[in-house]
Amino acid sequence: MYYELVEKVDLDKLLLEYYNIIKLVGDKKYQQIMIQGCEGISDHQFGTGSLIRSNKKVSEFKEFLWNTPYLNSLLKRMTAYRSRIMSMNKNTYSWHRDRTHRIHIPLISNTETNFMVVQDEVIRMEPGNMYIVDTTFYHTYVNTSDELRVHIVGCLS
Repeated sequence: MYYELVEKVDLDKLLLEYYNIIKLVGDKKYQQIMIQGCEGISDHQFGTGSLIRSNKKVSEFKEFLWNTPYLNSLLKRMTAYRSRIMSMNKNTYSWHRDRTHRIHIPLISNTETNFMVVQDEVIRMEPGNMYIVDTTFYHTYVNTSDELRVHIVGCLS
C-alpha cells in the first residue's frame, strides 16, 4: 500500500481558510498557491511548479504565508514544508516521482472522477481526511471531470 490515512480533519475550518486565501488572491485562477514560502519572500507563486529556476532548496519553504491557524497547525504538526494549494479541472499530471513522501489533504474532490495512481494502485482520497502518500514511487493524479479538485499538498521529511 502506498498511502496511509493519518486522521480526520475539520473540513469546514479548512474550507473557510481556503476561501479566505482565494479572496485575498483575487480573481486569478491559479493551479498552485504556496502556503509555505522562503524567509523574506512573500510571493505566493514563488516555489510553484519546478524549482529548477529557483536558487532555493525545497527544505527552505517553511514560512507560513497566510493567516490560516488551523491549516498551519496541521502542517506544522506533520513537519510539512513547501506546502501548496493545488487545483485542477479536467486534467492529468505527468507520470513522475518525488523526492519525499507527501501529505495530501483533499478539500474539494469528487471521488468518482478524481483519483491518484501510484505504481499500479488507484487511490481515491476523501475530503475531510489527511493522508500520507509515498510519492517516491511513480505516480500521477487524474481529474476526468470539469469539477474543480483542490488538495493541500506538502513535502514530508
